[in-house]
Amino acid sequence: MISLWIGSTLASAAPADCDDTYRVPDNPLDERDYGGQPAVDTYGTGPSGRDPGGRVVVPTTSGEPKGTFPTAWIVHGIGVGFDEYTVLQERLAHAGIASVSVEHADPDVPGSFDAQGLEDTLLEHMSLLYGSGGTDATPLAAHLDERIALVGHSIGGGYVLRASSAVAGAFGIDLFSVVAMAPNAEEGDPIGRAEAQGLLVILGSDDADDAVNRAYNSGFGAYDESGSPFNEVSFSGGHDERFTKSMVYVEGAEHTSYSDDAGAHQDVVHAYVLSYLLWSLRDDHDQHVFFKQGETLDAATGVQLQWMEPTFRRVLENFEGGSAVYNTLGGSNVFVDVTTEKGAASSVEPESPHHTRVLAVDWSSSGSSIGFGLPAPKVGQTDLRNLMGRRYLSLRVGQDADANGSVDFSVRLRDGSGTQQSHPISAFGTVREPFSGASHTDAAMETILVPLCAYDAIDRSKVLAVELVFDRRGHTSGHIQLDSLEFID
Repeated sequence: MISLWIGSTLASAAPADCDDTYRVPDNPLDERDYGGQPAVDTYGTGPSGRDPGGRVVVPTTSGEPKGTFPTAWIVHGIGVGFDEYTVLQERLAHAGIASVSVEHADPDVPGSFDAQGLEDTLLEHMSLLYGSGGTDATPLAAHLDERIALVGHSIGGGYVLRASSAVAGAFGIDLFSVVAMAPNAEEGDPIGRAEAQGLLVILGSDDADDAVNRAYNSGFGAYDESGSPFNEVSFSGGHDERFTKSMVYVEGAEHTSYSDDAGAHQDVVHAYVLSYLLWSLRDDHDQHVFFKQGETLDAATGVQLQWMEPTFRRVLENFEGGSAVYNTLGGSNVFVDVTTEKGAASSVEPESPHHTRVLAVDWSSSGSSIGFGLPAPKVGQTDLRNLMGRRYLSLRVGQDADANGSVDFSVRLRDGSGTQQSHPISAFGTVREPFSGASHTDAAMETILVPLCAYDAIDRSKVLAVELVFDRRGHTSGHIQLDSLEFID
């Protein structure tokens, strides 16, 4: 690492590779803990009166299913039948996860789809297979565990968000996660720890279904509104709520990328679904690096990631309050030679799909900056400037829909002695131009984690401010949207 001292400022050409506390596993599509042909059966309880009404796939060992397996319950969308997720179900089985794809409506009759009907039908299927007569419907019912995830596609993705509150706790079920694939968010409700421990939303930039990819009705809203992101602003110790949420926005993925009628990028979207369910249902915690740390599952495909764990975090600024002078944590904001606008994301940037308030920042000269101070403690209060127990500075950042190329800036921390240290944001992630979609371009933000261990020249027990300095060569003018500056573990 090459460093240059300038007074009390340490300007680092590149951060130390200090965040080495995690392991990157193989792509889950390449791992086959259960490599044999899965056991497959169908049963006939579908509400349309057609037979079969559900498709069960279970992992096998030496050709036979043995024991019970965590189970993904799959809910289909309009135009896609319950029996058209065979590729996903087989891949889940090879990863040690059973699945049940349920019929809840006639896929060719949009009028047969009903949110309450799905909820009732899903509970009916679960009552059957988890009940005493489950093995009469299919002998594979004996291998379904009550540790489950709900996985929905399109309107089914909205339905599983809504149905999660009814499913959680029913029939002894432990709902660990909800996966909403290209969800019709209008059909769903935000979820939190009362329903599940985690949420994954996955969406493609080339999804041409207007019901799921309009600027303000998409999976971005489901992500933003879930997990009580606005009121859990500061924790100095433990908390009994634990809920994580992740969003994967895949460049070029289409509405059909999830089912057997595969459009582009089926492998990459399935890899993210499998990775998330291995993490959620099989306690493979190494998988979280594909969501939290931004490790790639497909280097050839553009992916924007968002991540939030409302527990065990210290929110510096989320722009939800009305003050321009003081931030969420109570410190002072100092803006130098920039133009800013704070407001609803869709008002600040009409092509933003987000359902939060953001800060839009324009700069046109080198050295412009925005700073967020950490407040000094009052008598008897915890010193929130002490970041020794935190691993990352997390922020969400993106550009306007008409941006051309990525943008770079410096992230600078300043301590109580006046020492400052900075690193380029590009050392930790890319603030890329938005993906150009098939029908429109979403000005989406993504989460970038800045490891605090990279700031080894400052006293992290007394950090006075976090500053974004627009001083990178070739990037002395630009525009970003900013949200959710947080210190996390």
